[in-house]
Amino acid sequence: AITFSETTANQLALSFGCHPIVVPKLSSNEEVLPLVRKIALEEKMAAKGDKVVILAGMPFGKIKEINMMIVETL
Repeated sequence: AITFSETTANQLALSFGCHPIVVPKLSSNEEVLPLVRKIALEEKMAAKGDKVVILAGMPFGKIKEINMMIVETL
């Protein structure tokens, strides 16, 4: 899980199988997608060609519920 909130990262750490990573605050999909690719590959969470699901609340940092889902191929 990628989040800009240290509090959220601490809460996610209690979820089985979740590996939270704190990143700087992002504001658009154009910033998120390359970051997700980079982190997923560097942290060996996925390999090139794998599909990842990105869930987010848009606009970033303002919405507390998920209202966006993207399936991205690395």
